[in-house]
Amino acid sequence: MQHNPVIKDRLADLCDHQPFIARAPFVLVFLADTRRWLDASLGIGSCYIGDVLENREQMTELLGLDRFVFPVTLLVFGYPAPGQSERTKPSRPRREYLVQQNRYRPRTEAELRALHGELYPDDDFDIWMAAFCTRKYQSAFAREMNRSVKGWMGEYGEGRDV
Repeated sequence: MQHNPVIKDRLADLCDHQPFIARAPFVLVFLADTRRWLDASLGIGSCYIGDVLENREQMTELLGLDRFVFPVTLLVFGYPAPGQSERTKPSRPRREYLVQQNRYRPRTEAELRALHGELYPDDDFDIWMAAFCTRKYQSAFAREMNRSVKGWMGEYGEGRDV
């Protein structure tokens, strides 16, 4: 794996001028690419929960958050129920679809169609994408998520001069 010293220098500068970042032999940046949700498993399953951003008022009260604090994500670990561990697992993207070095590059429509064809050979890409869009971006869940995030971000923006 190649490491780009120019990127590490810039990361060090952008991350509050911390030069040890540039000197580190290995630096990882973890991205939440919401195009795909993946499970990691070593006998223990994991599930990324973005819904922790919903219900701003209730979440703030439950966790005792002050005005400038908000949850980013929830990661749940546990042992899968027998039905989960015995079921046929969905296909996973090949490594080259997931791992990128030094720079993020969005996938082209042709690449996304090819990936979909590998993972879901019996599904029509356009129908699948329309259903996904409706479920993830036009649902009550999505509207509440947007409302809550706008509320948290608005409070942060209002407090910048404090």
